Amino acid sequence: MQTGDNLNGKIIELLDADLERRDDLVDMIRKLSNEYKNEGEICKRIFQILAHLDLEEQEAVRHWNAISRHKDDMENRLERSVAFRTALLDYFLTETTLIKAPSIVEFYVYESAKYNIMIDDLTGLYNHRFLREFLWKETKRSLRYHKSFSIVILDIDNFEEVNTQYGYLAGNEILNYVSKVIEHHMRIEDIAARYGGDEFVLILPETAGVGALSFCERIKELIEDGSVEYSDRTIDVRVSIGYATYPSDHDDPVVLLECAGKALYHAKFLGKGRIVAYSKKDFEI
Repeated sequence: MQTGDNLNGKIIELLDADLERRDDLVDMIRKLSNEYKNEGEICKRIFQILAHLDLEEQEAVRHWNAISRHKDDMENRLERSVAFRTALLDYFLTETTLIKAPSIVEFYVYESAKYNIMIDDLTGLYNHRFLREFLWKETKRSLRYHKSFSIVILDIDNFEEVNTQYGYLAGNEILNYVSKVIEHHMRIEDIAARYGGDEFVLILPETAGVGALSFCERIKELIEDGSVEYSDRTIDVRVSIGYATYPSDHDDPVVLLECAGKALYHAKFLGKGRIVAYSKKDFEI
C-alpha cells in the first residue's frame, strides 16, 4: 500500500505538470483517485499542499469540484489556459473566506523547510514534533465528528543488546527495516513517527480497539517474519506493542499517549514480544 509521503510526492508531480501545462490536472487527479480508491483523501492532500488548509474529505471534494468549474469559467472569460493553483487562489479569495491574507512564498523553499522540521533524518518517518501536532488535530477532528482513533506504540525488543553486540550501524539498519515495514503496510490516512530511540508511534484515525488490535497483530507478524542482514549476519527482530483508543480509554491526547505507553511497558514486563491494550481497570493514570 502506498503511504502518505508517496502520495504527496505524486500529487506534487501532477501539480508541477499542471503549472507547465504538460497534462490536464483534473484528468490526472481522477486517475490517481482511481488508483488509491479514495477521492476524498486525494483532494484533502491537494489543499494541504497548495493552500495549507485542513479540510474534511467531503468538504475537500466539494471545493475541488467547485474549483474545477471555476477554472473552466476563468479560461472561458480570459480565453487562455489557467493553472489550477491560479484558479484555486482566485476561488478561495472571491468565493469563500477560507483564505483571507495570502502571502507569496517560493513553494519548494517552504516545503523543504517544513519537511526538514517534521521528518526523522534516519527513518524518513515523521518525528516527535509532528506527531504531537497531528495528535491534537486528530483529537479535535474526532471530537467534532464523534469518531474514534487509536494510538499504537511499538518498541524493538532487546535493541540495546543488538547495539552492544553488533554496533550502532546494525541498530540503524534495524530501525530502517522496521520503519519500512510500517510505512508499506499502513493506510494512507495513518500517521507513523519515530518517537525516540527504538520506539515508533502510529495514529490510526477512525480505528477503535478491535481494528487497532488487528493492525498490531498484522504489523508485528510482518516485522517478525523478516530479518535484517548485516555484515554477513542475520539479525531477527522482535517487537512489543501497546495501544490505547480515544475516547474510550481517555479523551485527553497527552494522557492517551501515556495510556498507550503504559500498555507497552506492561507488554515488556510480561516478557516482551506481546501486544497489550490499555485497560482502565488494569492501569491507573
